[in-house]
Amino acid sequence: MSSSDQWYKTDYPYRGTAYIVNNENFSTSSGLPQRVGAKSDSESLKASLEHLDFSVTLKHDLTAGQIQQLIKDEARADHSQDDCFLLAILTHGGQDCVYGTDGQPIQIEAISEPFKPLKSLVGKPKIFIFQACLAEKIDLVEADGPTPGPSPSSNLPKVKLPVEADFLYAYSTLPDHAAQASKQYGSTYICELARLLKDQGRQVSFTYLLTNVNRMVIIDNQKSPSSNQPQVPSYHSTLTKKLRFPVKDDESMEMNEVSLLEWYPLALKRGMAIIVNNETFVNLSKRTGTNLDRDALKKSLEKLNFSVTVLDDLTADLILEVLENAAQADHTNSECFVFAILTHGDDDDTVYGSDDVKI
Repeated sequence: MSSSDQWYKTDYPYRGTAYIVNNENFSTSSGLPQRVGAKSDSESLKASLEHLDFSVTLKHDLTAGQIQQLIKDEARADHSQDDCFLLAILTHGGQDCVYGTDGQPIQIEAISEPFKPLKSLVGKPKIFIFQACLAEKIDLVEADGPTPGPSPSSNLPKVKLPVEADFLYAYSTLPDHAAQASKQYGSTYICELARLLKDQGRQVSFTYLLTNVNRMVIIDNQKSPSSNQPQVPSYHSTLTKKLRFPVKDDESMEMNEVSLLEWYPLALKRGMAIIVNNETFVNLSKRTGTNLDRDALKKSLEKLNFSVTVLDDLTADLILEVLENAAQADHTNSECFVFAILTHGDDDDTVYGSDDVKI
């Protein structure tokens, strides 16, 4: 595969539509407070996306029904002439949901679901950004805020892509955590995202950029004297290629990302890697082929100079004991830590020990 085939095609006539839903004021009956700094967030994000050639529409104070109607309309629109699609929702949130100004929840899964069968966006990036506290209890943390500061080869075989492919979800914070915001500068996450989109969006891949955003938010969070709750942004990606937003008449994909990014420092040794491989269970079915997975992963990690420990068929308690021991170990002279668990799992974000007990 050539280097250009590793990147999403960005030579369509238009970059694409970007919607920003900015909910600042909520109904009295919702019990939700005003979102401080919301206007600053929406304006800075709009400016950065326009800098990257998006056609941006900013919507203020939408109810849940209005947000759902917007999603329905865009999922029916023709995006065949666009590079990609982006939707940013800046609002209050709960467990796996965001709120309209009427206090009604919208499940995050329901926001992206209508776009999955949309033919004009098949094989194109679909980006969803959420600036919201992902917790049942709304905790608004007032922080100081940061200082403002060519197409794929035609002879490649066509593939059928699953509808879940080519999505990217970016979250301002982890579930059950608050999101920092200040009245003067807006939210830490959107401030850093807007700044890096403008500074690096044309040069580096979007997932690298989001990694930089994660790092900067954590640094800003630690510097803020009024911050007493951790904020760790995250993103989930099913993108199948690299994505960046070059100038529309510049489709060169040969970019030097190394010179534009800060990398984790090298230490004296790579670090510890633990592989828990559960093949047999009490009542759950045997996991066929898992030993091949285990051996292949062990070989790859050892090739990268990790010190690998393989543990087979561990109960839930033993897995927790392994994690506790690893957490208490001295990793001072290691670059990183890897923990891989190969086992059965469930749709409630749990995995199983060999004794069929959930973790």
